[in-house]
Amino acid sequence: MPQIDFSKMTLIQSGGNGTSFGCGSNNPYGLQMTYYTDGQDVYSRLSVKEHLCGWNNIVHGGIVTAILDEVQFWAVFYSTCKVPLTKDISISLAHPVPGGCEVVAHGRLKERPNESHAIATGRLYYNDILCAESSVNFATISLNAAKRLNIFSKSDFEWARGVSRDFQARQM
Repeated sequence: MPQIDFSKMTLIQSGGNGTSFGCGSNNPYGLQMTYYTDGQDVYSRLSVKEHLCGWNNIVHGGIVTAILDEVQFWAVFYSTCKVPLTKDISISLAHPVPGGCEVVAHGRLKERPNESHAIATGRLYYNDILCAESSVNFATISLNAAKRLNIFSKSDFEWARGVSRDFQARQM
């Protein structure tokens, strides 16, 4: 992966009450991911905490999967302003990921077959080494449907509406 200059990217403000496992800044047991975009793809850089590792401080494969699912969620949400719900995910683990070291996750909306479906791809790198690749099939629903299904809290919904307004402004 070419060097990524995060200072030239836009920070995507994650919202809600901060308890999400992936991006919740108030979740001491979570990943506390932050997301950036170059206007098309979504990136995150993070260091996985030791309590999420297995033998010899190697990040557990399920945690690698969660990181990629998260960055692909944000790639779809940022690109479509629809709430992506993971239907299925495939992952290929190519290289061990050491805990406590900075990794970079990359997500991209690959395909949008229709309004209720999206396919995204993801990659995870450590020191420019490709450690994992994934593909996720998402069902996508509107913000109002997410609210009706009680997927979003009131604060999550208000935050998502703000993202929706930003999305609409980007489309103009």
